[in-house]
Amino acid sequence: MAILLVVMSLLGGVWMVLHRSGLVAVSGDAVNVFGSGFVSLARRVAPSLPLYAGALALLVSALAVWWWAERDAAL
Repeated sequence: MAILLVVMSLLGGVWMVLHRSGLVAVSGDAVNVFGSGFVSLARRVAPSLPLYAGALALLVSALAVWWWAERDAAL
């Protein structure tokens, strides 16, 4: 999730720089290629999201059980 936020922030920053500098009007084709590449990446990543969500849920539940067991052991 953090990596996705960093990538989205980076893409937003690049878009903002291109938009503010006027390069979007000059290089509309480059922006279209960049946008289609992002869509292609999103389509490739989408099937793996349930797997990563399941792994994250397993990790969080394991950490919760570990925390619970350590909490009881300290008492």
